[in-house]
Amino acid sequence: MYRLGKRVISQFIRTGCRRRLRLDLYRDINGRRQADVPEKDARRPGLALLTRQGKQYERTKFLELETIFPDLVVRGALKSFSADEDRAFHNIELADCIDSLTVNQFALEAQFGINDSFKATHGLIDLEDGSAVGDGQPVSFEALRPDIIQVRPPMEEPRRIVPPSGHLDRIGPDDRRLGLRIIDVKISGEPSPAHFSELAYYGMALAGWLQDTGRADRFVVLADAAIWPGAHDGSTMRHLQREDRANNVPVLDLQRYLAGLEADLEAMPPEVVLGRVQRFLAVDLREVLAEADWRQLAWHIDHRCSGCDYLGYHWSRHDDEAAERGAAPDERHCWPMAEQTEHLSRVVGLTEGACGKLREALVGDVRTVSALPTGSPAFERHQTLRAKRTVLSARATTLRDESSAVIPDRAGTSAVLPKFADIRVAVSGDFDVGSGLTFALGYRINYGVPNAERPHRQGFRIKRRAYG
Repeated sequence: MYRLGKRVISQFIRTGCRRRLRLDLYRDINGRRQADVPEKDARRPGLALLTRQGKQYERTKFLELETIFPDLVVRGALKSFSADEDRAFHNIELADCIDSLTVNQFALEAQFGINDSFKATHGLIDLEDGSAVGDGQPVSFEALRPDIIQVRPPMEEPRRIVPPSGHLDRIGPDDRRLGLRIIDVKISGEPSPAHFSELAYYGMALAGWLQDTGRADRFVVLADAAIWPGAHDGSTMRHLQREDRANNVPVLDLQRYLAGLEADLEAMPPEVVLGRVQRFLAVDLREVLAEADWRQLAWHIDHRCSGCDYLGYHWSRHDDEAAERGAAPDERHCWPMAEQTEHLSRVVGLTEGACGKLREALVGDVRTVSALPTGSPAFERHQTLRAKRTVLSARATTLRDESSAVIPDRAGTSAVLPKFADIRVAVSGDFDVGSGLTFALGYRINYGVPNAERPHRQGFRIKRRAYG
């Protein structure tokens, strides 16, 4: 019924949404139907394009490694590109290649499983057999396939390593085991905590795999795992390669290029990320699966939901046209469910914490908020409620009555758009096909500002200004 993978973890780290975590854990369509869980809503083409670009970028980085280090790359046979691919190469098991790996080699997309040492260390056995799951269904663990595993030599200084528990350990210069460094390729120029959480999960699971396969006496998992992010001006190794070609250098300096790779990587902060993944395994995952009914899990709609597969929002006119033709939205998705239940998150400005405080005061929906006087003690429970009580009450009233938005009396602020605005906005977008990453946005705003009273049925006398 359930399956835990690295993407499930990273999505939860990014959003903190327990409902999405539970929905992401369902393994297949049959399991979803059995639990009355909504299907994924993948109607935002922009997200699919980003995913496709990310897969192509991974292939570019793999090719770069092979071009510069042709004798150091170990991989399976190359597959034809597919928009929905989950790997660039045919399957290669880490167990089949690790014993022959030598210093500075790179294993690409080498797969390994989640073994008993890791499960026992994090107390996952009762989840695997279903005894700690609310509906009694077992949890399986997806095999892992890091983009790159780099073999690094022993050092003449102490090294930090990752054991299966995730508690950082340190080994001295006399420990001559080879180090395994995990590198993940991401098209994003700025790695996020969600990206780093995947590295942490990889490292802890790989350390457990080494123990269970009897290889922990020859290899250690290094704590300096890293993201290889996108770069607007290309990688350092490519710059070095162009320099060497211009200078007719016949033999590449291996250490120079390895240093160039190092310059491009963004190292994981292990002290922070490992602890967060430990907490996920020990607390978040267990609490989410302990609930028998997924509908009872806490949820809240805000900006973090923009890329969620279970939001159910109409993003374009095509969605609206489909609704008019009778294609009713899935009421199990969060947006339709919020409208149906008058969920508090429909009131713009109500944070998840503020909604929790309102529920503690037995204020559980939009209609109840609209009925509260601005001096109600319920607004004293949270800083956001105290600061925005007038605006929040007015917004809730507008939603309740389905009326036009108005500026609340003495509110001091409003998000209401004016009925008329003399403004023209021109936007330009330029994409850099050379880098395949960079784009520039330009804008010009031309607007008029009223400087006199508006006579009946006549326009303002205005002074036009331009900005941009």
